[in-house]
Amino acid sequence: LKDYPKESIHTKLINDKLDDIIKIPKVIDNYEKYSKNNLYLVGELGGLNKLDNVITDYSFNVTNSYIVAFLHSLGVKRITLSLELPDLEIKNLINNYHERYQKHPNLELITKTRKELMVLKLNLNKYKNAYYLRDRFNNLYRIIKKGNYYYIYDYKITKREHDDKYYYNLGINYLREEEYE
Repeated sequence: LKDYPKESIHTKLINDKLDDIIKIPKVIDNYEKYSKNNLYLVGELGGLNKLDNVITDYSFNVTNSYIVAFLHSLGVKRITLSLELPDLEIKNLINNYHERYQKHPNLELITKTRKELMVLKLNLNKYKNAYYLRDRFNNLYRIIKKGNYYYIYDYKITKREHDDKYYYNLGINYLREEEYE
């Protein structure tokens, strides 16, 4: 692993802005408003077909080296691994990619986030003036309105168990934390 350039960057996604990267919503009606010159974080297949300069988000559920290779072949600049992928499987994915393709994948790992669970067109506030949904265990799921859509987020924060250095040594190029209002 010592012969690939280590371009390790830790970034924070705050309110859909990641430095100069624009996060494309999962539900979108019009791609024409997006310039081809920007770098985009996409969470659905339409973004791959309509935009250049893309980074895939965790919703692509990337779990093995074949998916990584396929996405790289489509021109994806950076690939975010699935949130559910355990550390041992991340290590195996990177090793398998090296073995199969004799190069290093450009991978990103989210170290801390509140998962987006659902997107709704239905205005929940019409029926109940709520910014949270409560489950039977009293967990509160945050509702955030963005444009004409309502996004429901997990009640808990998903966080990786190791520090940043551990993941960089594993072979991850980018680490990301996500924060919302």
